[in-house]
Amino acid sequence: MGSWGHDTFDSDDADTVRARVFEQLEMELVFFLHRVGRGQAEGYQAARAAMALLGALVRGGVTWQPEADVGPAAIARSFTRALDLMAADPVLRAAILADVEAFVRTTGGLPVSSLALDPIRAASLVRRAGGSAALYRDLGSIDVTRAWDHVRTAAHLVELAACAGVPVGAIAAVVHDEVAAAVPAIATERPAWRRLLVTVGAGDRAPLTRATLATAYTAALEQRRATWRSGAVEDPLAEWVIIATQWLVLADAADPSPHAAGELAHRTDRALTELDRPLTPALRTRLAADYRRSLEAA
Repeated sequence: MGSWGHDTFDSDDADTVRARVFEQLEMELVFFLHRVGRGQAEGYQAARAAMALLGALVRGGVTWQPEADVGPAAIARSFTRALDLMAADPVLRAAILADVEAFVRTTGGLPVSSLALDPIRAASLVRRAGGSAALYRDLGSIDVTRAWDHVRTAAHLVELAACAGVPVGAIAAVVHDEVAAAVPAIATERPAWRRLLVTVGAGDRAPLTRATLATAYTAALEQRRATWRSGAVEDPLAEWVIIATQWLVLADAADPSPHAAGELAHRTDRALTELDRPLTPALRTRLAADYRRSLEAA
């Protein structure tokens, strides 16, 4: 990519465009760095593209001052770690490392500024917690007090709540309750699964209940594999057992990913919506107070 004319970015409007472009590219990298920190390499393709674009912009003469959470050295370390996590084949590893080396050559000498986030801006919560670039874009310049009513999907409500500091266990409790209310209407040849899901929805997290749910989860996965292999009919409650277990596992995690919680909320909402019981209204109503308390405690 060649360089731009000396006055290409010499205006207030151009500065605004430049800031927005860098902000979005940085968020892809922030998201990636947090995921790698949690031992996950997913999303490396988007991060690789963002890194390449940043490098091209800087080589083209556009000024960029990296924030502390996306310093070139940290980006390089995260890509190396991601390659180890996904056991990348030698060809892919060499190609990505070449991209990383080119990026560091271009940007490694740039001064890294301390991260200064606007505490009033909801998007700052997302950046600090390593939430997704999609939620960051959705929030734009919305302030934290308006963000809860602004977001429209179950996925983004859950991710925003988790980024603000609402425990995933509190989110999972709402989900389990909604699932428990939905499953009695579902026909099944596994009535024990229905009773188990209702028990979990009632707040029972005792070791015996967890062990029983783990056994049901294994059986549900086996049913699903049999369906894929031979077309066998899957019990309608298998998906609900899988969902309920995954929420429990996510709530137990030492550092649960806000984005992972959002993705699971999307899956849950899709299944509940098929039963005319969308998850979004329950989340918005029942987690609003938790969200406000988390903001006050921050």
